[in-house]
Amino acid sequence: MQELGRIVSIIVVVVIAILLLVAGGNIIIGLVSSPSDEESQKPTVVLTNYANANSSVSFEIDGPIVGDEQHNAVRMTVSADERTLQIYEGYDGTVIDEQRFSNTLDAYRAFLSALAFEGFTAEKKTNLDSVAGVCPDARRYISQVRANDQLIQELWTGSCRRGEGTLAADNTEIRDLFIEQIPQYKERTKDLNL
Repeated sequence: MQELGRIVSIIVVVVIAILLLVAGGNIIIGLVSSPSDEESQKPTVVLTNYANANSSVSFEIDGPIVGDEQHNAVRMTVSADERTLQIYEGYDGTVIDEQRFSNTLDAYRAFLSALAFEGFTAEKKTNLDSVAGVCPDARRYISQVRANDQLIQELWTGSCRRGEGTLAADNTEIRDLFIEQIPQYKERTKDLNL
């Protein structure tokens, strides 16, 4: 009988030790784990608050990292009164073509609402300091919100599907929304190294 009591005591001590290890492990894991998707992908800018004549949104597609004379990028910018396509060559920002189209405040508001729906300002944390060097054989996407000549937010991501960057939204949907703002975009950019 005394032997049975001793075995029960040992079992109780072992169970308590296991419970403490599991609880302690969960606490440690909770301390070192990354934030949940919900925490790390929250919009930091309310885009529709900028639906006025003094703001703009832009989306840049930066091509593969190649020789200076082969490198291209495009930037599409939309404001209440204008939609612009700028085509760049090289890494120094030399504009080789620019197309401008008129816009209206109502069209801009609708565009901002569509971007907001797609999560244009949804930001996530990253371990990388900048977009430089990300996806060297593919593309980098950079989105901006500006108001009163000041940068309000800049987010970025790459196309190599590794999840790099600060843009939490689906860049494909956002890119397509911007492309639809520029008449004959595909024709204008078909010969670029993007």
